[in-house]
Amino acid sequence: MKTSTVRRTGATAAAVLLATAAVLANGSPAFATDTSFNVAHAHAGGAGATAVATKGSIRWLNRSVALDNVWLYCGQSHWVYARFSAYRNNIQIGAPLTLTQNCETSSWSSYGDRVLDGSNVPGGINRVIVEAVDWTHGGVTEQRRNR
Repeated sequence: MKTSTVRRTGATAAAVLLATAAVLANGSPAFATDTSFNVAHAHAGGAGATAVATKGSIRWLNRSVALDNVWLYCGQSHWVYARFSAYRNNIQIGAPLTLTQNCETSSWSSYGDRVLDGSNVPGGINRVIVEAVDWTHGGVTEQRRNR
């Protein structure tokens, strides 16, 4: 192999390694599918009016999880909240993210984008539990999302 070919190959390999390191350092998305969530809790075991609902999408990052375009629905005269809990296997990571709302009239509210931080956890977050909680009547409905 010629010296110029070896230098060119070495330079190409170094460039690929630097690009890979830059991508990983910037917290780019890992190879996982984005997942949406839509959780609602209704009165009368699900047959009645909706008391609380939350919707949005989940993006699995390298170790953390992005919650995008999060919305919370509150039924008339209700105190409600949405809770997002992060796990690595069966161990909860940090305190849950809780979004609360007290409504006189039924309405949807936007909470924008949020992040569940798993940057200090080896392997990162691999499960998110999304709960819609009717604080007024004590009901809860959950969805589990796994990486």
